[in-house]
Amino acid sequence: MSGSKMAIDIVKLNSLGNRADGIAPRALSAYEIFGETLYSPCQGSIFKVRKSLPDNPPGHPDTEHPEGNYIVLKCAEADIFMAHLKAGSIRVDPGEVVTSGQPLAKIGNSGNTLEPHLHIGAAKDGKEIGLQFNGRSLSINSVISRKKEVHKNAINLNAQKRRFALLLRAGNGERRGQRQRLCYPTNSSMI
Repeated sequence: MSGSKMAIDIVKLNSLGNRADGIAPRALSAYEIFGETLYSPCQGSIFKVRKSLPDNPPGHPDTEHPEGNYIVLKCAEADIFMAHLKAGSIRVDPGEVVTSGQPLAKIGNSGNTLEPHLHIGAAKDGKEIGLQFNGRSLSINSVISRKKEVHKNAINLNAQKRRFALLLRAGNGERRGQRQRLCYPTNSSMI
């Protein structure tokens, strides 16, 4: 699923609408999404995990391991593939049952990626399916703003507003600063 046509890359934007602190910064910490917590979008079981690869410096992809560190989660609706996770951050193992909103890992820059982002895709019965966020289909460069009232299930009740850019097959990331948890789609609203 790593080279999928329906997968989405998620980056976090700062208050100025930029993915990173500066133009093409060399430090992973300059990207807003780097190190953000990834929460389980559904209740399900962990099917497959890779957690042994290092994070690459920005601009230096690991083409031998396209997915980098990843998790495949079997949900009732579909299998969810989440890639480019941070080295040493994956908290789950194959066979483990997880709940919606449970912390799974942190967003990193492992695999064939130029800068930190979350690559996510879904498949049902072995066929790719499109993703939806709260019932909304997305297109290239979609931006989603979230408010705490809307996302009680997203685990972070203290944040006021978040912006995320979703890029289809693009591999882009964000900036450091105030660390806000990644609001990730929950339950069946994603699929």
